[in-house]
Formats: sequence, structure tokens, C-alpha cells
Amino acid sequence: MKKLRSFLTVLIFTMSGWVLPAGAQEWQIVPLAPGSPDGVKEYGMRENRPFPISTAIDGQNIPDVTCGSNDQFLVVWNDFSNAEEDQNGRIYFDISGALVSSEYGVVSDPFCISNQYRPLGAYNRAATAYNEDYDEFLVCWMDQDHVFGQRLSSEGYLIGENFVIDACSSGFITVTYNSLDVNYLVTYPVRGEGLTGAVLGPEGESTGASFVISREGSAQQAVFNSDTNEFMVVYAVEVSSVRMRAVSASGKLAQEIVVSDAMFMQYCPTVAYNAYLREYLVVWYDERHWEAYCSEFYARSFDWDGQATSEEYLLIGGEVNLLHAPHLAYDPNACGYVLAWARQYDYVNFEFEILVQRLDCTGQITGDVMNLRKGGIRHQNGARVVFNPDSERYLTVFEQSMGLFDDGADICGQFLGTISSLPLGNGQR
Repeated sequence: MKKLRSFLTVLIFTMSGWVLPAGAQEWQIVPLAPGSPDGVKEYGMRENRPFPISTAIDGQNIPDVTCGSNDQFLVVWNDFSNAEEDQNGRIYFDISGALVSSEYGVVSDPFCISNQYRPLGAYNRAATAYNEDYDEFLVCWMDQDHVFGQRLSSEGYLIGENFVIDACSSGFITVTYNSLDVNYLVTYPVRGEGLTGAVLGPEGESTGASFVISREGSAQQAVFNSDTNEFMVVYAVEVSSVRMRAVSASGKLAQEIVVSDAMFMQYCPTVAYNAYLREYLVVWYDERHWEAYCSEFYARSFDWDGQATSEEYLLIGGEVNLLHAPHLAYDPNACGYVLAWARQYDYVNFEFEILVQRLDCTGQITGDVMNLRKGGIRHQNGARVVFNPDSERYLTVFEQSMGLFDDGADICGQFLGTISSLPLGNGQR
């Protein structure tokens, strides 16, 4: 069962390819905590190590992360330490979480979030967002039939009980916070309907009926745009094109926008909004050159109202090395991005490592790529990255083990400093 669980974790995400960019610039790595023996000695890529967030014996996978106030991050993940199998062979497990600080490291013991509605037989990522007005988090997850939610205080205490949001089917889930209208957009798949959205109030309450965003959409991510008071959802359509669609604070849908229609395998899009340039940057996995056994990451930018400001362009690719599941975060202090993903470095043992790459304000590679696989670690997967503007720290989270079929994958993190060397630009492309 554990081997199957680890294998399915890899298959959730789609793969792409990578080339080490020229023009190396060092990353600013920050210490795990004061006095850490693996702390910073100088600027560089080898002075620190990923740190464990949860090391439950029976394994965990597929983390998500968001930032709270000050130097605070919430990490959530699938937790199999108390997994149970019913008479039909279906596996019940938990959604767990922990609070993390770049100054003090992990500041809470792992705690169970799904204490009433446990995920069932689904290898999906839970999702979380921070409500800055109520100083609390919302965590959402799915089983094969329903979407659930739970409010958490900024100290990690459950507020109220688990609640049901809607019926659903297995797939991706997102939750995004609107700081202007103080509500959330949750997106998820519904069997027979497609990619669906629901707007929730600040306490997780329904504010109206759910609505279909795309009949064929999947593998979605979303971001909030405070300039237009809209959510922007990006998604793959039949894994052969990438689309995006704005959703108003009340759930009204704008016209669908074509990001790429190359009609090859295109999947796992990720999006961030640059408030300085008032632009979206979309990055996705692409197989248009697969005849050369080469998968790639492509990108394209759009202005605040969805008009393309660039043609789609090759961002990372050109070698047979496979990578998957890109995730993008924006740094408003430096007007730049960080992209995190997993690269398959061992074809025989089907093992992966986490890479992160800086992008400048226009979505172009700047500096060197960073490899987070250290020491004897053999397998990493499921990267997520977020930027905390208060502490000026990125946190990248991922699962990590001594091998793909190791029984005890850990949830780990790596802090990175702000991208102070990125150009701010002048507001013009």
C-alpha cells in the first residue's frame, strides 16, 4: 500500500524538462533557526539544508503552504500515520498541519485538521489560504465525493468544526482569499459538470450556488487581483491547451481566455499576479517537442484585464531531463518571482529532486537554479512555494525520502531570502 501511495504521488503531476541557465548568481539562504548548525555562513547554495516539518513514521505527501501575518507560514499535507483501510480496500487518512517561522523554525507540533471528515482513497493536495482581516486560515480538502473545509486560528487552533462545501469528484482543489470583499473562491472538479467554483464568506459560509468555470478544465490554480477585485483561474483543457478565466467576487464569470492552444500535452499551469506591472504570469508544462523526448516549461504574460502582453515563450527546457508540477510565487518587495518544480534525475529508480529558479519582473530567468536535494536524500516531490512580504522570506515545501518507495516520506521546507538583486523595472515592458 505504501509503495503504491508513493508511486501515485509521482503520477499526480505532469513532467517537463530543464536546462541550467547561464550567468550564475548566488541565492540568499536563511538559517533554519538561531544557532542552527546548518545555518548561514555566507551567501551561497550549500550552506543550509532543508529542514523537517513532519516526520511521522508511516509517511506523508503532497503539501501546500500559505503565509500568515508577520513571520508566519501554515503548511498542510496528507498524513498517513493513522491511516485505516475499510473492508472494500479504501484508505482513510488525515489532513495535518503545522506552523513555521523563518526565525524559529517549526513552532507547533503537527495537528490534525480533518478530525471529522477524513479524506478517502484520494491522492489529492489539500489547499489553504490566509484571511488577513480575521487573522485566520481556511483549509480545504476532498475525498472522492465531497469538498470539506476547516477554519484555523493564527495559532493553529481549529475554529468550529469541519464542514461540507459541495459534492465533487477526485482532482485538484484551490482556495484563494479576496482581501477587498473578505471572501474566498474555492475551485474543484464535479463529476459530470467539470471545473467548478464556489464563493465562501469569511467564516466559510456559502454565499450562493456553485458555478461551472469550465466543462473540460482541470489541474487548476488561482490568484486574486486586487486591482480588478477578481480571481483569475488558470487550468488545462483536455490536457491539450491552457486557458484562464476571471471570476468576480460574487462569482460572475468573464469570457474564457486562451493562454496556449498548441494542441500538444499541456498541463499543470501556475499563475501569479505582478501588482507593480499589473500583469499575470502564467507558466505551464508543455510537450510540443516531445518527438525529441524533450518536455519543457512555457510562459506567457497578460495585463490586468486579460490582454496578452507577450507571445508564449520557452522558459525552461531543451534537455531530456523530465520535470513536473511547476509552482510560481510573486515577491512584491522586489517585483520578481520564484518558480519551484520537481525534476526526474534518476530514470532507473524513478526518483525526483526539487529545483527552484528566480525570474525577473518580466518573467525571464535570472541567476542560477538551486537544487534542494542534499546529502543522502534520493527522492523529493510535490513542491509548493510562497512569499511572505512581512518577513521577506520564501518558503518552499515538499515531500522528501531516501527513495521513491521508502515507507516514511517526510514533509520538509527550505527558506530563501528576498530576491533583492532583481530589477524593479520602470513599469514598462
